[in-house]
Amino acid sequence: MKELIYYADLRHTGTIANADCFPLGIGCVAAYAETQFPDTIESEVFVFPDDLSEALSRRTPRLLCLSNYTWNLNLQLAFANSVKQHHPEVVVVMGGPNISVSPEGRKEFLQKNSSIDFYIKWDGEYSFSHLNRILIDNDYDAKAVQASKMNLANCLYLAGDELVEGIDERISDLMTIPSPYTSGLFDKFFEQGLRPLVEFTRGCPYGCTFCNDSAVMRNRVYRKSSEFISDELEYIASHMKFASDLFLCDLNFGMFTEDLETARIMRSIIDRYDWPNSIECSPGKSHPDRILEAVSIINGNKGIIKFGASMQSTDPVVLANIKRKNIPMEKVLPLREAKAELGTDHTEYFTELILSLPEDTTERHFQSLRDTIDVMGMNFVNVHQLTLLQGTPMALDHDREKYGFDTRYRVFVGCIGTYKIAGVDKAVAEIEEVVVGSNTMTFDDWLECRVMDILVKIYIDWDNYLEVFGMVRRLGLSSFDLLLHLRDNFIAKDSKFGKILEQYVQKSQEPLHSDWEEITEFTSRLDVVEKFANGELGGNELTLHRALAYRDCYEELHAMLRNATLSYLDKHGLLDDEVAEYVKQAVLFSQYRKFNFDNFDTNLEGKFSYDFLVAETSNFKVLPDEVKIEPSNMQFYLGRSAQKEIDYALKQWVVRDVNGDPVEDGNGETDGHQQGRSDTKLANEAQLRYNLGKLFNLSNWKVYNRTAEFVE
Repeated sequence: MKELIYYADLRHTGTIANADCFPLGIGCVAAYAETQFPDTIESEVFVFPDDLSEALSRRTPRLLCLSNYTWNLNLQLAFANSVKQHHPEVVVVMGGPNISVSPEGRKEFLQKNSSIDFYIKWDGEYSFSHLNRILIDNDYDAKAVQASKMNLANCLYLAGDELVEGIDERISDLMTIPSPYTSGLFDKFFEQGLRPLVEFTRGCPYGCTFCNDSAVMRNRVYRKSSEFISDELEYIASHMKFASDLFLCDLNFGMFTEDLETARIMRSIIDRYDWPNSIECSPGKSHPDRILEAVSIINGNKGIIKFGASMQSTDPVVLANIKRKNIPMEKVLPLREAKAELGTDHTEYFTELILSLPEDTTERHFQSLRDTIDVMGMNFVNVHQLTLLQGTPMALDHDREKYGFDTRYRVFVGCIGTYKIAGVDKAVAEIEEVVVGSNTMTFDDWLECRVMDILVKIYIDWDNYLEVFGMVRRLGLSSFDLLLHLRDNFIAKDSKFGKILEQYVQKSQEPLHSDWEEITEFTSRLDVVEKFANGELGGNELTLHRALAYRDCYEELHAMLRNATLSYLDKHGLLDDEVAEYVKQAVLFSQYRKFNFDNFDTNLEGKFSYDFLVAETSNFKVLPDEVKIEPSNMQFYLGRSAQKEIDYALKQWVVRDVNGDPVEDGNGETDGHQQGRSDTKLANEAQLRYNLGKLFNLSNWKVYNRTAEFVE
């Protein structure tokens, strides 16, 4: 009889469906084990807690394998503890990056979590199969293996009070690891609306101290073959059931020559299957010209994948502290300008920053925003909060003390719920530690930066207001400083947007707890979980309030920008009647063209004295007299391609239930196009808020613009 092994990479579903991806990491471990023990093991992979609970009620495995990420550790431990309580003979193995890099920290983790028999670090495929072979030889007697104190590569465990830790090893030949997709292990997940996750390379040549891949042993990059990539993507595309994007896990996509072939394979899949509509990835940190070439191959004339240059900061002091090397800023903008000259460019130019890094200040953060927006011309800027991740050097005491980190604890977005485990309802939450200050940044500084971050997200992302910012840049002024001017002079506290911004600041502070025990006790209460489910607590405050601003303050956002721009230009002595008229018409053109929840199906008309279609070919970096024309009528309508993209995005992000599944109508069909907000169908307020934020954060809104054209 075959030995039963359960592999679980569980995702929280108690309030929202957050980590909605295929379980690639543990799936690769399972797929490799199947090749090593074809006649002796039976494998099943789980992502949803209810499915694992039901399976455990039917059959008890000999071995339970669990992943460990920041978004699921406590949920995994809840199942491990329950299994050990009811079936102490079951061997529990855990693996993943969410564990300290120090031996002392690893020992403490195992001592604290006694339900874990063995822990796999780094690449898990070889190490787990080696461990399983030894367990088979010992009739799955974990204590006997531990008592032997044998050294197993990439494996650690306790022998009594002693930590036994094997040497660190990597897998250099990735072609020895079969695809969990083409092997059929993941077939059931296509029915559950999950996002496919793929990894074609492993390793990163950089050593950023905030990252789990900063270890020197991870510096060399290994790669799957083109044949493997093609076969896996073909299998995924042919099995897709619902609207979903693709997540590419490669840490530096686009900067290697081989990535161009991967891009061509992806383009072929898109041409044949009209999928995916969107690809998320981590862009490379060098060779921006090659990255843009890869992006251009994939995109064609659509905005499927962003051109990325993640900076984290542009300040040399901060970068030195985190051992970071960036793409030179001066190499990025010319690439964008050159591409724009080829015609309408739907590519998103994307960067990431991290707030409150070591020795960051308000001034340094603001300068990083200026550099990425004004110098690099980025039109999608994500600002992340600095989280001290277990498994990174920055989480160790040395960095905490050196930089005077002020940290707070909060619930990882969406990672809380009540789950029935072995028949008992248990509240489970994942807690993350966030840096909200340091010896160079106060908490009030942190909040001030957060306000500017949301203004950047509202006004800069997707070039939503490029019609105005383009001319500002042509005049040699700063788009970011225009936003500062808008913040200081044109946001009325009693306006709709002022109230949303005030609520955003409040919500930025609300989830923060100073004490680990306090937040752990707080989130263990069933009534607290209910508050997260109804949206009273939790959520990503930035993405949500940005979405609310777009939805509820559409006209107000345009009016504030118009008035702030006129005042800003006047302040610099650059305002005359012609410029003022151009600004007013540019704002109106922008307002008529972009997506609006309330009227995106409605055709609009207006009269304009400037040729904004010509201005667009220069990213609107024009002066009024260069595009002045006789007053002419323009019409704005939703083209077939834009309508298709909007339908796809609404189906993916808005019309989904709490488990992330598409909602069905009475005829068993999934709802597609939704007319405005009133028809939105979601299981609870938390899911509605989360999906609304995702809709605005992960969709490429440039492709949703109305078509604008002159009419006789």
